[in-house]
Parts: sequence; structure tokens; C-alpha cells
Amino acid sequence: MWGLLLIVFGFSVVVETLQFVLAIGTTDITDVVTNTVGGLVGLVVYRLASKIISTKILDGVITVIGLILFVAFLLLRGLVFQVRY
Repeated sequence: MWGLLLIVFGFSVVVETLQFVLAIGTTDITDVVTNTVGGLVGLVVYRLASKIISTKILDGVITVIGLILFVAFLLLRGLVFQVRY
């Protein structure tokens, strides 16, 4: 689990560094900390849920929910929160 948490931390640092280098968004160490804590919570919840539900079913449910949220985000972004330049 610590290896996965290190990946979450590293990914968060990379994203924040890209935000700084590309001058998009706001770079903040608080984002790295909260993303890492959120990753830890997610890993713990996944580990606990995998004791009750088989990992194959759990992975499928997570994938379906992720796809639904992704499509909902795209629809909201395109239809409701239109950005005008």
C-alpha cells in the first residue's frame, strides 16, 4: 500500500509542477497534501471493500462509476459551464 501511496504523491507533485511550468491553475503544496491524503483514504476504503466484495466486481463497479462521472462532467462542461474566450 505504501508503494501505491508513493505513486499518488508523485503524480500529485508532477501535476502541480506542470501547473507551475505551464502557468495554468495555481500551484500549491496544500494540493499535494490533500491529494495524497485523499489517495490514502481511497486506498484504505478499497482495501476494506475488497474484503467484502471480490476485487473483480469492485473494479468493475469503480470503472462504471468513473465513466458515468466522466461523461457527466463533459456534459456539464459543454452544456452548462460554457467558457467564453
